[in-house]
Amino acid sequence: MHKAFLVFPPYALGGGLLSLTENQVTSELLSEYGGDNYQNPLNWDIVGLNITVLLIQCLCFHALNILIELGWFNWFSFIGSSKKDTEDKDSDVTKERQRIPNNTDILQMRNLTKTFLRLSKSVTAVDNITVGIKSGECFGWLGLNGAGKSTTFKLLTGQLKATSGSFWMNTELRMGYCPQMDALDAFLTVEETLNVYARLRGIPSSFRAKTILKAMVDLDLQGHAHNKTLDLSGGTKRKLCAAIALLGSPHLILMDEPTSGMDAVTKRLVWRRIQRQITYGDSAIVLTSHSMEECEFLCTRLAIMADGKFQCLGTPDHIKNKYLLSKIFSHTKSKWYLL
Repeated sequence: MHKAFLVFPPYALGGGLLSLTENQVTSELLSEYGGDNYQNPLNWDIVGLNITVLLIQCLCFHALNILIELGWFNWFSFIGSSKKDTEDKDSDVTKERQRIPNNTDILQMRNLTKTFLRLSKSVTAVDNITVGIKSGECFGWLGLNGAGKSTTFKLLTGQLKATSGSFWMNTELRMGYCPQMDALDAFLTVEETLNVYARLRGIPSSFRAKTILKAMVDLDLQGHAHNKTLDLSGGTKRKLCAAIALLGSPHLILMDEPTSGMDAVTKRLVWRRIQRQITYGDSAIVLTSHSMEECEFLCTRLAIMADGKFQCLGTPDHIKNKYLLSKIFSHTKSKWYLL
């Protein structure tokens, strides 16, 4: 009867170890009195059965993991869930969805969706996002933690695979990326780090030193040129990550909360550098942020994201006029009636 519990890996492993120990202790005790009861540990009745069961379970779970990664079980997300409303609540989001098929932007996302399976339920982190980014545009992604901003960036950079939908970008163009978490080699200096990325970007050796110096001067990093990144403060590390993303004026730049952990003065410094890149570099920049002030300062267009969806989309002034001012007027009107 106890063999039925071998379907549970901890039981199979623990039972095998106990049988192995029992066999060893018994043989040692009997050998002291001249007896010989030693058995091969790999016998079927000792650990042979347990090892076989564990190997089968290992292969089955590995195959199951591969099938889940390939999306064979996405239909689980519909079990026990009500029908979702796929219509956009904002007219500007709908217009953007209609614009995309007939346009060639530097970056396009079409119905991009990412769903994570959590046992009996599914969690949709990115829900049917459609947007196009033009060259020379700074597109802001504004939202709280858990809204789906960083997950979208992980989809665009290949760290995650989309559940459905697609995105397109010109693979011949250079891309810069500033991740949310600092991705730096702790034992390289600031100058060495920039030199590595300059080589990866294909910057010619004759311009490399000048490009690196300009990148450090732009973000006030020249005083840390020979310091290892391990010894830098959090704000300085973020400046270095921003400098890496902007190095060599890539055509497409993704920046995930580039100014998080910075003081007000440093933020303004980074903002001015990004603004120059938009004005003179003709790059397309996509950045995520928690700050409306930051998006208003930098972005030509802005999307507010919540629960994995775009709730509204447009220029910062358009969004303020459409939503914030309408709420103020309605609030003022209600006060007028109370007088």
